[in-house]
Amino acid sequence: KIYPNITGDQCIEKVSQNMHKRNYSFGASSTQSSICTNVFNDNNIINTIQEILDICDSDDNGYIDKEEFIDFLNEWNIDEKLNDNDINLIFDQLMLEDDNDDDDDINNEASCDLFMHRLHQVHTDHPNYSARRAVYRVCRRLLKVATQK
Repeated sequence: KIYPNITGDQCIEKVSQNMHKRNYSFGASSTQSSICTNVFNDNNIINTIQEILDICDSDDNGYIDKEEFIDFLNEWNIDEKLNDNDINLIFDQLMLEDDNDDDDDINNEASCDLFMHRLHQVHTDHPNYSARRAVYRVCRRLLKVATQK
């Protein structure tokens, strides 16, 4: 028989590399590995959406106007799935109603914080959703609330 000619350290390194490539469905190490992966992916999805929302918020005031909102949806190709009326209803759900606010610009803009709050709710319910699917689900939920009024 021919035995491999590698050191113990090299053997351990090869075994550990192979274990990270596999997707185990049982055992403590697979659970720990999937938890680490999910935490990374969760933060990555939320951060990705937040970054794109920040880019669309051109004046950096935490609010986006209708054009910026459509640009945000366009980043995910979601605007193609919704008609103009649906987009208007969703946008209206993200607008904050504050009678004490004298700034007309903010009154005509949607809250980025409110969208991110809704996103966190969707992500809690569906942690395996992709970023695109999570954004779409937020839109569908907002549309459902708007049509129930």
